[in-house]
Amino acid sequence: MNGKQHFASAVIVYGLALLLLYTINEFKIIQISTINLVVAGIIFIIYAMLPDLDCDSIIQNVLYSVFFMVDLYFIIEKDYFIASVIGILGMIPAISSHRGFCHSWIFGIAISVPFYFINPIFIIPAIFGFALH
Repeated sequence: MNGKQHFASAVIVYGLALLLLYTINEFKIIQISTINLVVAGIIFIIYAMLPDLDCDSIIQNVLYSVFFMVDLYFIIEKDYFIASVIGILGMIPAISSHRGFCHSWIFGIAISVPFYFINPIFIIPAIFGFALH
């Protein structure tokens, strides 16, 4: 699949998941705020496309731009250690082969774990979005 197909399938699957959640909410079993549903949808779609970091893709271009801006910020702030860590992490997809490390479950879980510290509920769309890929 290409990036557009990954995006479309993620939107369709997340839409079906929302339909299921709406049905469940009719019985008042689970209550999730609208903002959490929107954020979860964005996470789901991004993580469905994330394994393609190791090839020329939209997600690679976007993420490298973000890495560059964050790295530049830490260089300006003279926090060279964090800047170097971000630089090294940013090179991992570039040196791995397609369907290599970025497609592994270890990578998927490792990039989902930070959500535990933000809002643990976001681990679910991250892992399922990655698994959809």
